[in-house]
Amino acid sequence: MKSRMLFLFTIIFCLIDQTSLTALDLNGRILNFPGKSIQLKSLFGGYLLYESQWKIIVSKTGEFHQELVLPGARFAILVVGEEEIGLFLSPDNSTISLELDYQKPDQLKFTGKSAEAATFMYAWMRKRFYQEYGSLDIEKKEQPKALYAYCDQQRLEAMEKLASISEQMTERDYALWKREIDDYYQALKVYAGLEADYSGQNGRSDWMQNNEQILLESHCDHQFDYVPSYNYLLGLSESYREKTMYQDMMVGDTVRWLAAFEVPNTNEMIHAFGQDSYNRPLYELGKDWMCKDGFTKALANRILRSIRGGDYENLYWLYKQFIALDPAVHLQETLAPYAKDLQTLEAEKNVEKEGINFYPREAFENGVLSIIQQDRFRGNVLLVDLWGTWCGPCREEFPYLKTLKEQLAGEDVVYLYLAAEKLRDPEPHWRETVNYFDLKGDHYLVTKELLGQFKQDINQLLPGAYPTYMIFDRKGKVAQAPAAYPSDGDKLLRQLMVVLKAK
Repeated sequence: MKSRMLFLFTIIFCLIDQTSLTALDLNGRILNFPGKSIQLKSLFGGYLLYESQWKIIVSKTGEFHQELVLPGARFAILVVGEEEIGLFLSPDNSTISLELDYQKPDQLKFTGKSAEAATFMYAWMRKRFYQEYGSLDIEKKEQPKALYAYCDQQRLEAMEKLASISEQMTERDYALWKREIDDYYQALKVYAGLEADYSGQNGRSDWMQNNEQILLESHCDHQFDYVPSYNYLLGLSESYREKTMYQDMMVGDTVRWLAAFEVPNTNEMIHAFGQDSYNRPLYELGKDWMCKDGFTKALANRILRSIRGGDYENLYWLYKQFIALDPAVHLQETLAPYAKDLQTLEAEKNVEKEGINFYPREAFENGVLSIIQQDRFRGNVLLVDLWGTWCGPCREEFPYLKTLKEQLAGEDVVYLYLAAEKLRDPEPHWRETVNYFDLKGDHYLVTKELLGQFKQDINQLLPGAYPTYMIFDRKGKVAQAPAAYPSDGDKLLRQLMVVLKAK
């Protein structure tokens, strides 16, 4: 009989003083854990936007220990294999302990005097307002009154539960969690309004009016700017303003938006959005509407997300606008480590680099396979990378790919990058990203339709995820599809060497 895999650890918090950083001692043991490390990520905004992360090594016997330092209370995610455990890290809490059967993660248990509070927080952090919206009935999705009554009732029940465990929390943490619950249900209301079909005079409706009121009230209360749902509200603000803009333009009310974007006509605005759907629009849509503190936090979120997400168009410009607003010190400190990279990106974005070759879309007249089977590639092994500038995992592979190229120096390997882009006018952003990461090789822009035809042409059931790697032999035939990731140890190197040595 297999032994139960028990995962036990303790997080000890030591409050040094009210202004110092929070020192944490994270330690424990994982029995039969298949991995070699776990990660702790402190959240900066939502659950996909972290402030800091630590890789914590797990010994062969399952033991681990890591001393951490965090600035004040934080929401965090502990990544254990394929499991993500939401934690609330507070300087006012002495110990959090939990036990996990790795094979039965739904049986996660917290122990200690704050166990009930920790259990509530963990369960809450599993909630996603957009998923909850998807589970609602038609009436709540179509009628503001029904949706608001539902949200108010759910909020009341959550607040009652929070009050029942308030003795396990300090007043400061209790106030923070009240804000998180409030903002969650406000975010659900706004999201429902954005998803609804609008009607009424000039495209306005009760949904839009209610959304505007909620968002205007949320921008200016920034004392808990690390609360996840507050940050979701900031993100929803941009979506609301963009939808408002499009509704205005549909009825011919374009003057204020053309002035905001400093363009003479709607065609120029559409062109601007085609090259940059994220960075400059956020600034222009929010600068005269949001309160300063909420606006600078929204900008900080966007800059950090764009850096990690590869949305580099106008990013250095956005960073300079952010600094000019004199944002809070902790926001500046979070982004400061990236300033030099942003300057480098701006300086090099239009510089032609040796070994990087861009080809026009017209090269695909006969499909993607015709590119691979060009005479100039004959006699070489081809490593094909299906990727996109918007794809985080794609960029994470680039350092490993650089190492692989160094290991294969002198070998007959050609690197072919096929980028599937989402912007209306993707070429400038695509070129900047390739140059920034110094991706030496041949580069082509492709469409979803071209990739679909390519998969049929090579008769391969490739995964839909990005990135995807493939190896073609010296005759232009598929040798490995999909191939291993560059980060998969030396697996991809071995796959390539097999093809290189084949006759």
